[in-house]
Amino acid sequence: MLTVNEIKQQATHAFRAETQSDIGYFLVVACESHPTMRLVAITVETDESMPGFYFHTVFIETEASVAYIRDRMRKIPDAHVMRQTLAVTDEYTGERDWSVE
Repeated sequence: MLTVNEIKQQATHAFRAETQSDIGYFLVVACESHPTMRLVAITVETDESMPGFYFHTVFIETEASVAYIRDRMRKIPDAHVMRQTLAVTDEYTGERDWSVE
């Protein structure tokens, strides 16, 4: 199992997903259209303010830009949280950027 530091060293981008289905859609839509994209890790954390709700943080490695990845995410139903939290790994906070459509 990789440590968080090892994950961050390998990943170029990170984003939050609401469900496992969102992650599955992303892997099909984004990775299929950009073959150099690689899933590094998925972490799962509980949300103490919402019992039974989990945050999935997805770490990927790719040469694709944030704009390119967001464009692919627009093809996924209800993927606003993924689009709004996507960032390069060094800048990733998991917070939503409400200005992103």
